[in-house]
Amino acid sequence: MRGCPPARARGCTARALLAHEPAPRPLKSWWPESTERVVRLTVMATCDRLRLMFFGNLRQDWSEFVLSELGHQRFEAVAFDDDSRAFRRREEVDAYLVLHRLRQRLDEGEAVAPLAEALPPAPANRWLASRRARLCIALGRQAEREGQVSRALSLYARAGWPVGTGSAEGRIRLLRLAERLGEIRKALALAEPLPAATHDEAEVRRLAGCCRGCAGAWSCLPAHSPPNRPPNASPCACPVLPGSRRQCGTICTASRHRSTMSRMP
Repeated sequence: MRGCPPARARGCTARALLAHEPAPRPLKSWWPESTERVVRLTVMATCDRLRLMFFGNLRQDWSEFVLSELGHQRFEAVAFDDDSRAFRRREEVDAYLVLHRLRQRLDEGEAVAPLAEALPPAPANRWLASRRARLCIALGRQAEREGQVSRALSLYARAGWPVGTGSAEGRIRLLRLAERLGEIRKALALAEPLPAATHDEAEVRRLAGCCRGCAGAWSCLPAHSPPNRPPNASPCACPVLPGSRRQCGTICTASRHRSTMSRMP
């Protein structure tokens, strides 16, 4: 449908049809001349669970299972140890299915609020935790589109922290949204420990960009008072950029001087 994102086309189509025919009707009511019978499969939940346990995902369907069993399609043999297995307990399969269904509901156009409330707690399984973080980010992006900035901040925080297992994208999105909302002190307080806590060079570069934006906004604040930090907080570890301010409010004068000299004719 026009104006509807491809990922949400199914939900848009369903809502458009329901506006004209809100009450369900049997096939005979739609097509009186038909001699066909409608059969409903009532064990699909069990089938999906078995398919997930066989493939490790729900992208591959039963046709691939049949072709592989008949020998017409072969997959590369890969040795898996216990640490490489996607699932070790029934609860982890349950958690995957919950996350998958929440993502489906989001793609079908359901509001963010009930989906965010239905999110399960972060699992100990790192692979499942990364899937949950991606869902939190998708929900946060949709919350931003709907103008629910507080909910978006909360969802990005759930995706990005704790730092050791959280998503770098969730952390960066939270910092950028906080900067856009003018919550500079909050953004700087969150950004301060991140460069020392992460080993991802790409995240460190993106943090430098966030710090550059925050530094520009920080210079416009009426008073450059440092953010609220615990008394035992370590010195600022944010990347120092030419002409930028550290979280403590001091100017990197040497870098600014080098930057100014480099622009002189």
